[in-house]
Formats: sequence, C-alpha cells, structure tokens
Amino acid sequence: MSKWDKVDYVLEKLGKIRWSAADFCEAYTTLKPDSMHPSKASTRARKVAMRLLNNSSSKENLEVAATRKDKGWLTIPALQAELDELRRSSRFFGEFDPEMDLSELDLTQISTDIKGKAPTLHNLLSELTVNRRETNTREDSFSDGRITALCFILSYSRARNSSNMFPTMLGVYFHGSGVKRRVLELLGGLGISCSYTTI
Repeated sequence: MSKWDKVDYVLEKLGKIRWSAADFCEAYTTLKPDSMHPSKASTRARKVAMRLLNNSSSKENLEVAATRKDKGWLTIPALQAELDELRRSSRFFGEFDPEMDLSELDLTQISTDIKGKAPTLHNLLSELTVNRRETNTREDSFSDGRITALCFILSYSRARNSSNMFPTMLGVYFHGSGVKRRVLELLGGLGISCSYTTI
C-alpha cells in the first residue's frame, strides 16, 4: 500500500463525517485531554510539529506557506493581530489606569487571556522558552511567567501609548521603592518598564 493509497484511505474516511485533513489536525492538536485521551494538546501538537519540521520537504513547504500573507499560520501580520487583540480585550494589556494597583494583577487571568486571545504567539513562545530538562509543574508555572513578561514587552513595544498598563505600573512601583534613575532607564530600555522620564 503506497503512501498515496494511505492518504486516499484516510481522506475517504474523513469525508464520510464531512471532515477535511485540516479539521482533523486542528482537533487533534487542540482538544482537551479526557479519560480516553490523556495526552495534553500541547504534547500532541509538538509531536506533529516535530515530525513535520524534521522532514526537509515538509519544513520547506511550511516555510513557503508561512511567508505568504494570505496564509494566517505563523506570519508576522497574524502575530501582530493577536497582540492587537490582547490590547483591545485584556485590561492588563491596555492603557495605564492610575486607579489600578500592582497587587490587582492576576497572573493566572493574564495567562488565560494570552492563551485565549493570542494562541499562536503563546504556542510559539512556549516552544522557544521550554526547558528540555524540566518536565514538572513548577517549571510550567515559571514558563507561564516568562511568556507573560515577553508578551508585555512585545505589546508595549508595538503600542507604547495604548498598551502601557504593566510597564507603567512597574515603573511607578520601582520609583516608589527607591530604585535609582539609572536602573529605571535600563529597565525602560529593555521594555520591561516605562522610562524614568515617563514616570
């Protein structure tokens, strides 16, 4: 049985339930685990991605698709659109509110916002920041924190006036805690907080 025979067989089965190959791939890499399917969606997605990227022909075809603007998969415009959606829909990524206190930042909710509003960006950063030697829950929580920080920096860099909630709150907190101007300027240059002059 040739590979094309196998492809035709699978597509025929999918066609009977009105599914395409894309429908199957989306479901396989996004469905939440249950008692019959305990593996995490991220694990399934990683296996598929690694299989494709380890094949030179598949990798080349994916790279071509990713550079076409009419393809939404992992293109710069798609990632920018997700950052814009985060800014519009999550107050933590919006404009600075002087009435909001740093203690009100809910890292769990922020992580949920990122996963829901910027899934492609989240998955990309997850793969880039994963520690291959650590597989425990504690490391996963650290990873979520790093991803959140990176998303704040990217969003602030993209829209300094309308996505400055976190960096401004952090800058005000540091300034009030007596952090020196030189340190504040360094953090501002890194995009972690707003600059000393902004405070």
